[in-house]
Amino acid sequence: MKEFKWIDFSAVRGGAAAACQRLPDSPAVYAFFAPRPTISTATADAFVSSVMDVVQHKASPTHTRTLGSLHTVRLDNQSDLSDSKRERLEEYAQIENFRSFLADIIAAAVPLRCPLYVGQTGDLSRRIKDHLNPGSDLATRLRSASIQIEICTLSYALMPENELYKDTQTLTLIEEIVTRLARPGFVGRIG
Repeated sequence: MKEFKWIDFSAVRGGAAAACQRLPDSPAVYAFFAPRPTISTATADAFVSSVMDVVQHKASPTHTRTLGSLHTVRLDNQSDLSDSKRERLEEYAQIENFRSFLADIIAAAVPLRCPLYVGQTGDLSRRIKDHLNPGSDLATRLRSASIQIEICTLSYALMPENELYKDTQTLTLIEEIVTRLARPGFVGRIG
C-alpha cells in the first residue's frame, strides 16, 4: 500500500496555487486538514491565546434548520476548556518550560487530528484547483468557520495503475470508507 503524501500549502513557495502545479493528474483519494497551529511561547498571554485558538478551532460548520413554523435548531461544534482548566492554563503559562513543553506536545499531536474533508477524484491536480476556487462549496464551508483553504494541509494517496482504480464507483467506495473511518466535519454528503 502506498503512503499518503502531505503538502502544507502555507509552507510551499508560491502557496497553494504553486503546490497544485506539482500535483499529478492521476486518480486519488485525498483529505484536507486544518492549518498547522502555531503556538506562541514568547509571553504567557500570547501562549494562552494561541492554545485557546487551537482548543476552540471549529471542526465542522454550524448547521441551522427550521423545524415546523415555530422552531429553529442550531447544531454547533464548540470546544472549550472549563473555567478551572483555563485558570490552570493561565497559571502554568507563567512557567516558560511548560509553555515550551505544551507547544511541543501540540505540534506532535497535529497528525492525530481528524481531516476537515475527504474526497476522491480521477484527476487530483484539477480537483484540488477546483476546491481552491474561493467560490467552491468546500472553500465556502471552510470560510464559514474562519478556515482558509489555501493555508490548509493536503494529504493524498494515488491509486495504482489499474483500470479498476480509475472507475468512479471504485473511487467513490474507497472515499466513503475513508470518510467513515476519518469522520471529517466539513463533508457535505458522504459518497
